[in-house]
Amino acid sequence: GVNLSKIWADSVIKNKIVGKVDDFHSPHSLIYEERDYRRYVKTHKIHFLKWIGEVFRADSLLFWDRKDPKPFFVYFSKEIRGWLNRRF
Repeated sequence: GVNLSKIWADSVIKNKIVGKVDDFHSPHSLIYEERDYRRYVKTHKIHFLKWIGEVFRADSLLFWDRKDPKPFFVYFSKEIRGWLNRRF
């Protein structure tokens, strides 16, 4: 598929407009951490540590933002508390 987020980011950051999809040949991985966590880790389709590795290898993250990390920490702290409550 076409990585629309990379095309958009290039247009904003580099002021580079891609005229045709054929002009765009750059491998770029994007992950939406919250959705992927719910869809794959919580349903045991992928192991948590493997998912963490994929998050670190991704070029772009949609949920984590270094300048505004609170939504990320709030979501995952609730997940961890829920997991601990079910375990103990």
